[in-house]
Amino acid sequence: MCKLKRGLVVSLPETEACSLSVQTLLHFAKSACEGGAVALTVEGAESVKIVKSRVLLPVIGYIKSGYRDNFSPITRNLSEAATLIEAGADVVLIDSFSGLSAGGTDIPGLIKYVKTASRAETAVLCRSKKDAALAVYSGADYLFAVHALGEKATTADNLCFFRSLTALFPDSAVIACLSVWNTDALKAVCATGVYSVATGSAIVRPELITQRFCKELKLC
Repeated sequence: MCKLKRGLVVSLPETEACSLSVQTLLHFAKSACEGGAVALTVEGAESVKIVKSRVLLPVIGYIKSGYRDNFSPITRNLSEAATLIEAGADVVLIDSFSGLSAGGTDIPGLIKYVKTASRAETAVLCRSKKDAALAVYSGADYLFAVHALGEKATTADNLCFFRSLTALFPDSAVIACLSVWNTDALKAVCATGVYSVATGSAIVRPELITQRFCKELKLC
């Protein structure tokens, strides 16, 4: 397995959604590397290839597809998984919704394909205990835990969810995925027993960081 234990995984901005240039993407990637990150999550095969060519960190790659109903599963079929493998992703990140999307492949099928076709590892984005159970049964190397309520989830919701997964699946590498804004919050997440923590907004989204500071100043 990639050496991610008790480390920080930095989620880079999605280049198309944020209109980032290649230079800016690489700046974020190199800065995260210099700061001590243990891995990077990167969207898109081309971005994976670029980051892998310049940064000596494991890359967790995924492909996001947009739909008219705003349902956007990631890495939904064998073709997308193959594209990420070819780009050099060390870990292929799959959505627990992948098999439910149009033209999608189910979790067991995707994991089996990745393990058969390459030396890459697999991670499944889990929003519930049921998702996590399927991922574990299918042989996923990592469980990327994201609360089903998303941004609406409270700190207590997230901590309870992470704690439940580490208790139910003690032999699995549960990676907590959420926005962590300070070290106290990070310590609380680590105390749930997770394998490592993945975050991005508080590191690579300067507009959000600025907003938080401005809001705090107005409260002073």
